[in-house]
Amino acid sequence: MHFLSLPKQSLRRRVMVLITIVMLAMAGLDLGAAHWSLQRSLFTYSQHNQADQAADWAQLMAVLYDEFGSWNQVRQHLTREAGLQIDGQKLGQIKAVIVTNTGNVIRTQSDAVIAQSWKSSPVLFHNLRVGTLYVQAYVPLQVQTLKQRIIRDFDEAQFIVLAVTSLLAFLFMTIWIRSFLKPLEQLAVSASSMTAGDFDTPLPQNGDEEIQKVVQAFSVTRQRLHETQETRRKVLADIHHELRTPLNVIANRLEAIHLGLFHWDEQTAAILQEETERIQTIVDDLEQLNDVQTGVQKMECNWVNVREWLPKLAVLFAAEGTGRSVDLQLSIPDEPLHVWMDKNRMSQVVVNLISNALRYTPAGKRIFIQVECMAQGVVLVVRDEGIGMDPQHLPFIFERFYRVEPSRNRETGGAGLGLAIVKEVVNAHGGEVTVRSLPGQGTCFRIFLPKHNPNF
Repeated sequence: MHFLSLPKQSLRRRVMVLITIVMLAMAGLDLGAAHWSLQRSLFTYSQHNQADQAADWAQLMAVLYDEFGSWNQVRQHLTREAGLQIDGQKLGQIKAVIVTNTGNVIRTQSDAVIAQSWKSSPVLFHNLRVGTLYVQAYVPLQVQTLKQRIIRDFDEAQFIVLAVTSLLAFLFMTIWIRSFLKPLEQLAVSASSMTAGDFDTPLPQNGDEEIQKVVQAFSVTRQRLHETQETRRKVLADIHHELRTPLNVIANRLEAIHLGLFHWDEQTAAILQEETERIQTIVDDLEQLNDVQTGVQKMECNWVNVREWLPKLAVLFAAEGTGRSVDLQLSIPDEPLHVWMDKNRMSQVVVNLISNALRYTPAGKRIFIQVECMAQGVVLVVRDEGIGMDPQHLPFIFERFYRVEPSRNRETGGAGLGLAIVKEVVNAHGGEVTVRSLPGQGTCFRIFLPKHNPNF
């Protein structure tokens, strides 16, 4: 219907218009059906009445036949006396034909011709048929008047009943629809508030099961949007915090040189280069993290022999481990082991975890790099005997810019993007990374990788 496509109409109005149309249509159909049913009943009554009329006229003819003794005498009497009447209709006013047993035909009017619609009845004399009477059907005046009165009174009563019933039903439906749509209206208010940045508008608590499902889905969506907004705000604040210090160092040193407080020398150049590289590292990590999350940079996966790949990565940290007096121990099963993965991305993951382990493992302790075989895939383990972390930090260490050190000291940690990149790369491989840690007992990262990821 056209009204359903009209713009800027409330759902309540559309539902009310639709229900009103349906109710009017039903009322009209009910009134029409009742009127037709009454007309049908009156027509049936009229047919029976006409059959009774024919029987009454036949009895009257039988009486006349009995009185005059022959049909010829009856014909003469009918010609002279046409004032006989039944149901207010005189014999001379109707068309009737009597066909006697001998084949004679007696007509009340000269132009009376038997038609299919005429009613017939036998004329019985002492229970013997002496003829057949055919009468043109007619409706007595009183019956016709009564019929019109019945139809008029019935239509009026039916209209009143339908009007009252429809009004009560309309009022009931109005109240019910208002109650039914109230949760949706509250949900619309919450959605409007959410677009304005208000995520605390209460959600409707009542409603049918389907509406509650919509409310629950909206609640989850709102919560996620709120978390996304908070994350974006936090990321922007963290980026600002991370970039502010090196930019301040560069700006202050350049200003001092401009004012003549410092001279350009190798030390100044080294400081500016170091801070510039720090900014470039943060930008590169952010770009890489965004590429992995959005899928801009597709994984270039191949079958990688873990027994050849992992020892090469461990060798990269041998010298640094020796310099820190930290023992790196590598353990790989003897059997051939191949994993479908992006070798460069996963190398970055392992390098990141080993670097963190070296950073937080004191001299004289060990770092274990292990591979465990499973039916569905492999598990890469990087475990250290370092300082460990308080369990309260574990749920957040994979977030961007999160640091365990409250001071956010860059001398003991990076920008806080490394573990976020680890998680995103592992997830992109269809794997999972978990962590266990206790203060003073070290940290253990476990990475599960399926042998073959069907998403690639």
